Amino acid sequence: MSLGTDLSHQKCARCGKKVTTPMIYRDGFFWHEQCWQEGARLLANAERIARAVTPALLVHERRIPQ
Repeated sequence: MSLGTDLSHQKCARCGKKVTTPMIYRDGFFWHEQCWQEGARLLANAERIARAVTPALLVHERRIPQ
């Protein structure tokens, strides 16, 4: 993506609505910042539950820089 790229036709990868600022561009997808944060929260919770239910899964806790 380069400066000046027309984003009017882009949709959020999570909710499917037109992206507005603030937005995040990761791995070729556009995300509303709130959708990205909610998805990250849900993934972290799912990994926490998976570790608690089946410790043998060896799901490693992610370390996110603060």
